[in-house]
Formats: sequence, C-alpha cells, structure tokens
Amino acid sequence: MANIVHNENKILKISNALKSYNQRVDDAQKGNDLMGVPLLRYNEGQSLDAIYAVPSLGIDPENGRRNL
Repeated sequence: MANIVHNENKILKISNALKSYNQRVDDAQKGNDLMGVPLLRYNEGQSLDAIYAVPSLGIDPENGRRNL
C-alpha cells in the first residue's frame, strides 16, 4: 500500500507589511546573532516552501566562519 501527495502553492501578491517583514529579516541576518538561522521569507511568484541560500566560498575550518 502507498500514498503519494503533491502540493503546489504560489504567492500571488504580498502586502506592504510582508515586504517590511522581509526587510527586517534581511537586516537581522546581517548581524552575528541570527546569521545562519533559517527565517521565513515571502516573495511574489515563489512557493511558501521555497528554500533560500546564501552563496559562500566555504567554511574556514580554523574558526568555523563562512568565507565571504
């Protein structure tokens, strides 16, 4: 017996409040406290389940920090 499920969703339009939230998330992740912490983002035309990543040159093995 098996079940298969497939969900698709897409954000059609976001409010100014969500645009402001996205900006606050961006600003918060620039600091060291929330760097690397996954926070929700909302972008028009994207899925609610979209995963966003930051380009990196790798992790420095001496200190564990991301190479910029």
